[in-house]
Amino acid sequence: MYLAAVLLILQAPSLDRTEQRVRAGIAAAREAQITYLQQVVDIPSSTLNFEGVRKVGAVFRASLDSLGFTTQWVAVPDAVGRAGHLVAEHRGRPGMVRMLLIGHLDTVVEPAGANWVREDSSARAIGGADMKGGDVVILYALKALQTAGVLRDMNITIVFTGDEEHPGEPLADARRALVEAAQHSDVALAFEAGNRSDATVARRGTSAWRVIATGRQAHSAGVFGDAAGYGAIYEVARILDAFRTQLGGEQYLTFNSAIIVGGTDVTYDTDSRGEPEPIDAVGDAVPLG
Repeated sequence: MYLAAVLLILQAPSLDRTEQRVRAGIAAAREAQITYLQQVVDIPSSTLNFEGVRKVGAVFRASLDSLGFTTQWVAVPDAVGRAGHLVAEHRGRPGMVRMLLIGHLDTVVEPAGANWVREDSSARAIGGADMKGGDVVILYALKALQTAGVLRDMNITIVFTGDEEHPGEPLADARRALVEAAQHSDVALAFEAGNRSDATVARRGTSAWRVIATGRQAHSAGVFGDAAGYGAIYEVARILDAFRTQLGGEQYLTFNSAIIVGGTDVTYDTDSRGEPEPIDAVGDAVPLG
């Protein structure tokens, strides 16, 4: 499984000839890889910027075509309301491990002005680490494997989703291409940024939930009284605090109330995004060394 070894290959105490060729290919392409990363992060592609997501996908698609992959842009149903996904397949020798490589093309926010900023051995850009940088790692690992002469035998499927940061609904339709690819794979590797020393080999499950509470509309002077009661907002607060007190120490469990709305009349547009935190405006830090 040469591709999985690429992340650690520079630190390996001893390398066989094939691994040495892979390392040499990666080293030789260093500046080209940085230039490629700059190219794709300078294309704005927040989740709901469908044109931008497709443009980033087109850049990667052309590169994967040149490596002998069969590529397609997989559209999602109109009701899902997302740009779609890039799927690429490389068929190698029968019986070889079937690998699934996972990335995504979208970002949380759009850049405001110039995006790519390089300073010495680091660069900052929205989407630089999360996760166009990971997508570029996949591409240039494949290029190095081709240079080393081992890509031709490998069975690899790549799925770059277009809505990882803000998935469309229903998820069964939004994630169909990824699920189908996983069903025909033996090993899956995701390349979203982590740390340099290890790889995560397991993930906890995730779920989304909604709590709706109702109360009796009344004048504020009556709150906590027998007639008005405590109201819906206090009831939601009580439930959330019960989560905290009863489940706060549960091993491997984390939970978070992301959005709370309350009042006499409330509406929530599920396609809306809040204003970004200041850190998002800076972008991801990408080590280039």
